[in-house]
Amino acid sequence: MEGAVLTQTRHSPVAAAGAAGSGAPRMRAAAVALLLSAAAAALILGIHAANPRTLCSTHGLLHAAIVQRCERGGLPPENPFFAGRPVCYYWFFQYIGAVMVRLTGADPLHALEWLIAGGCVVLGIAGVALGMRLYGSTLTGGFMVLLTLVGGNPLGPLVWMAQGAAYGPAVFRQDPAATFGSYIYRSTVGARLYGPNLPYFLNITSRPVGLALCLGIVACAYLGVRTGRTRHALLLCLCTTLAAAMNPLIGLAAGGALIGGLMLEWLAGRLQALTRLGDPERVQPRFAWKPVLALAVGVLLALPTYKQLFSLSQGGTRFVLLEARGLKLAEAVCVSGGPLVLMALAGLRRTTGDDRRFLKCVLYAAAGLLAGAMAIELPVENSCNFFHIAMVFLAAPAAGFLLPLRQGPAGPPRAWRTAWVVGLFVPATVLAAHAYTGRAPIDLAFDGTRLLRMPLNSDLSRLYQWIAMQTPADAVIVTDPRESVAVQGNVPELPAMTGRVLLVGCEGYMTDPYPDVSRRRDIAKRLVGGYWLKPENRVYLGAMERPIYVVTYEARAPLLMRRLTAAMGDPVYQHGSVAVFSWRGR
Repeated sequence: MEGAVLTQTRHSPVAAAGAAGSGAPRMRAAAVALLLSAAAAALILGIHAANPRTLCSTHGLLHAAIVQRCERGGLPPENPFFAGRPVCYYWFFQYIGAVMVRLTGADPLHALEWLIAGGCVVLGIAGVALGMRLYGSTLTGGFMVLLTLVGGNPLGPLVWMAQGAAYGPAVFRQDPAATFGSYIYRSTVGARLYGPNLPYFLNITSRPVGLALCLGIVACAYLGVRTGRTRHALLLCLCTTLAAAMNPLIGLAAGGALIGGLMLEWLAGRLQALTRLGDPERVQPRFAWKPVLALAVGVLLALPTYKQLFSLSQGGTRFVLLEARGLKLAEAVCVSGGPLVLMALAGLRRTTGDDRRFLKCVLYAAAGLLAGAMAIELPVENSCNFFHIAMVFLAAPAAGFLLPLRQGPAGPPRAWRTAWVVGLFVPATVLAAHAYTGRAPIDLAFDGTRLLRMPLNSDLSRLYQWIAMQTPADAVIVTDPRESVAVQGNVPELPAMTGRVLLVGCEGYMTDPYPDVSRRRDIAKRLVGGYWLKPENRVYLGAMERPIYVVTYEARAPLLMRRLTAAMGDPVYQHGSVAVFSWRGR
């Protein structure tokens, strides 16, 4: 074989059977992949349609605002929460959303929803194809897809009930105004986000697309390692590039971990070969240089989409393994990831030869990711990404658990394994999906490509309509950075509702990385308070050369309105509790 394969040993019988099938097995595999993709997409679309609050989710308005800046042109796009500066965030996910908005005429939230549903297609194809290649079974491939979604924290129902017994009925109390029910956060121990991957597919975020592409990376890496063909290496490179562009942390971690796994397995094989020099059956490993190169190049090709994350990094990464926080993270990894790790080790025994060696590479990569999830704490709880990628990687060997250890009647009964799988994963899956149902209505509607604040005759809705229709497209809006007015989520809603940008948003990762953020907050607080600016700050704002409007949500406060009028003249818009003033350099 070509030098890109791990060894010179023959293919395993199971893999050979899966690879050498006729057209009928391929058609069956395609049908299963399509069915799984459609089922996952239907779950996402159905829950969002019945519960629009889950469509908005925690980060929906943030992503919608960036989509709108992508539509304005220019890459990287302008930060809608820090006017005039490139976004300090990844943006390729939102750029694709903007393309879908232009092609379909949909609003940003539904465009991103369809993009996530499209990720389910990648997930279904990759899982079924890998199951057929590794195990010769579409059923195993389907199980791999299921494990990718819900393999993490299968003991969640037991943890949830234990917490209810310890802390009382408040644990089970539901808040319909929240994005999801209490099960999501109260079913984990140690770290609230170390759970299954399914909830991310029900939120508007790039993480589900990145995780789906991670399974695609594993499938492409398998083809690249086993065949050594350049076209498979190119496919792996493309998949890695897309993963890193969609979600840089996921793409970088997945690509780096798999490179480490491939190198570690090669080193282990070399060491084994050196210790068995007299063995006629000695295996001589060869370095899988094409897949390793494809992974590295794939990560680098996506660099233009995430390089700003390094230049505007806030820091805050900590090594916590030997601290109390590290013990909590280790507890979370063991409880939430332990069952899948055990199943992966059992599934590894169902393979032989090169297939087993490849799955060892994947296991090494998953082990490194789980170690990172225990030892490293990233800002904004992003360490959980290591855990979730590991769950995707572990799904490949764990899917083999469905197969008998030995062919024929000597193998364990299939009924026992099926009962184990059903009992372990079905309750957790049902509860995780159910947590996103029964959500309260949200004051949000959709009109073509626009998001509308409801009710339409409310002060906020009238304000947003006036801003969208009466201010220039490049207008900068000043609001109080100490307040976040949002129907839901972690950022102010004004940019997503109007298509305009804020001078500075509230504290958080969308504004804090910029060196002049404190200056802008001081300027914004003085403007909304009706106070004059220092000459140097007037020059600072004037240098933007853009129309600037100051919004107050306290138009019924007479003293404040007198100060604002004295500083900026009569309001250009006023209705109810809101008023808008045009700043003209004073």
